[in-house]
Amino acid sequence: MKTNENKMRRGLLTLILLICAFLTPGSSLEGVASSACFASSTSSTSFTSFTSSTSPVRAEAYRIEVAFSPAEGKLQAKVSLDLRAVEPMRAMELELARSLEIHSVETMEGQKLRFERSRLALSPKLLVDLDKPAAAGDKITLVFRYGGKIRGGLLDFVRSDGILLRDDARWYPAVDLAAFTQLETRITVPAGWEAVSSGNLVSREEHGKQVTFVWQAGSAVSSRSVAAGPYREQRLRQGAITYAIHLPGQHAERSSWLLGRARRILEFYAARFAPYPHASFSLLEAPIESHGAAGYAAAGFSAISPEGVEFDGAALYSPEFLPHELAHQWFPNEVTLAGAEDGWLAEGLAQYAALLYLRETDPPQAKLLVERSHLGALAVDPLRPISAGLKLFSTDGASIADATLYQRGLLVFTTLETVIGRSRVEQALREYYARYRGRAASIADFEKICEEVSHRELKWFFDYYIRGTGIPTISLDVLANSPPGEFQATIRIADVPENFSVRVDLPLVTSTEKIDHSVATIGSATPFTITYSGTRPTIDLDPELKILRWTDAARVNRAVSKRMGRADDLLQEGKAANAQAELEKAAQLDPENVSGSLGWVFLRLGRIGLRQGRISAARNFLRRAGKTSSSDPLADAGVGLWSQISIAQLEERLGRKTAARRIFRSLRGTMPAFLLRSRLDFEGPSGPTAGEVIAVGLGKLAIQPVRH
Repeated sequence: MKTNENKMRRGLLTLILLICAFLTPGSSLEGVASSACFASSTSSTSFTSFTSSTSPVRAEAYRIEVAFSPAEGKLQAKVSLDLRAVEPMRAMELELARSLEIHSVETMEGQKLRFERSRLALSPKLLVDLDKPAAAGDKITLVFRYGGKIRGGLLDFVRSDGILLRDDARWYPAVDLAAFTQLETRITVPAGWEAVSSGNLVSREEHGKQVTFVWQAGSAVSSRSVAAGPYREQRLRQGAITYAIHLPGQHAERSSWLLGRARRILEFYAARFAPYPHASFSLLEAPIESHGAAGYAAAGFSAISPEGVEFDGAALYSPEFLPHELAHQWFPNEVTLAGAEDGWLAEGLAQYAALLYLRETDPPQAKLLVERSHLGALAVDPLRPISAGLKLFSTDGASIADATLYQRGLLVFTTLETVIGRSRVEQALREYYARYRGRAASIADFEKICEEVSHRELKWFFDYYIRGTGIPTISLDVLANSPPGEFQATIRIADVPENFSVRVDLPLVTSTEKIDHSVATIGSATPFTITYSGTRPTIDLDPELKILRWTDAARVNRAVSKRMGRADDLLQEGKAANAQAELEKAAQLDPENVSGSLGWVFLRLGRIGLRQGRISAARNFLRRAGKTSSSDPLADAGVGLWSQISIAQLEERLGRKTAARRIFRSLRGTMPAFLLRSRLDFEGPSGPTAGEVIAVGLGKLAIQPVRH
């Protein structure tokens, strides 16, 4: 959809791209077949696909032998698949990537079976006729031999620099991509490579110019993904768990840092949710071609992009990225999703888990994550129900899915804390995991557990925040003539059902004391009284933004985001004057920068002026952009970087080469490398990075030798 109102645009600079990938189960590819999903303020790509069918058969065990030829982008595989008939059957439907050529399908005894591909050219569907009818409960074993190339994308590839094949690539025959099955995987790759799959590494066999890794799962797993590359491996044994990290040579020095960080995160989740479910964990770098940190989580291993490896832990870099990725080892890898509509229990839950970790280890970043989420979650107009789930990636794009599932999804969890208490939310998550580990669950299942642990009816909460798009407005009506020593007021909540109830923090500060007070609201109006000593009482309503609600900043940010979105579309249409008018209106909406977006507005205005040759106006806007600050230091750093780049380009245009050269050199030497890889997406998705602009600028300004 092209209308600007349906696009979330805030700081349209590609700084962090958070990708997580998971699967939802059901019978025979029910729900989401794949959901490699990502959060970015700018991106609109979706890697989510959906299938829905029913199957009379259940997968129980895989024995996979796969040999890769990375230089050719090819694989050859033999897969033995054990299935159990759920009902009488004579044939069964499976899926296997259409680009792979099937050599044969056989029984365990070697009898060849007839199979037929779908008549739709790109369909992965495959029909196999059995050698004899199967009754309900019968075990069926099929042996597939096939090979060829995978038509991959961002997260599925066989290349000379590495391999990553998710379940959604359909690189193995499947009736349910997220089925919990026993698994043995034999992966043959070139010598000097390492290969990873789910389970434990039981052997490593070298033979000439190849090496074979055998991975075996100790319990049923929900993924058959594999990854490989020219890695250097480092291992750490801690208690009953073996931690391993696999990085290419250029990043090998990051191994100890990332290995230790991954271990600490996993141990934190083990204490909060349940023991880590596997005997080993592998973290590896996959050559994912993304502008930002990207990741994919399979049972027992996580693959992250080169940028995620290089900059994790750096100042300003997304601190929630790795905790989010590793939370997927529990949710949804061990408790998979009943359907696409349950995506909140993957993405929103992983964001909440990351928040729990940051609250313990980095409280300022936890606070910043909540503040950013409040602005981003409510910038979308109109809001989509969280229960739309993973389908949002295909229906509305990644930025809408990010705002809905990740950001608003996170805040629904923090709001739930104010309804039933933080300890009960964590208790509900532990019970959810214990009750449903090894199978699929839904939001309705989690809702029931929350009601059990809190002894409260919560349908109103899930109807309002999950199945609906309600956002309350909470205000304080202070009684002007309160008696001395008493603060009397009424909490008023608009646009909520009659049984709406949250606990609102109301810290009160006087000349002599600070009182941490909270009030459990009932319906739309709740009066309260706080007794205090001292003078000049001041009170703050929900200062930590625990409740998903409208704030002045969120309302202004939505209005400013709309204007910026319209301006961006006008720029793409070549209507710079109209775009400028929209941006000037955006600036007027937020003179105090409560939205934190004013720097982006001034940067856009400065870039327009620079392109039009209006030097004085451009310089003024760019300087204002560089001086504008918000609560988000990462966004401010991005605005500052591109403002300085633009000023250097302006100086170059004026013939002031020395000044331009000095700015470019300073930026190249002082800016974090990940910021130098950022792009201004509002000038086109394939524009140059900051580093590329600086390099070109310095090349043009190079001092030429004097010729005699």
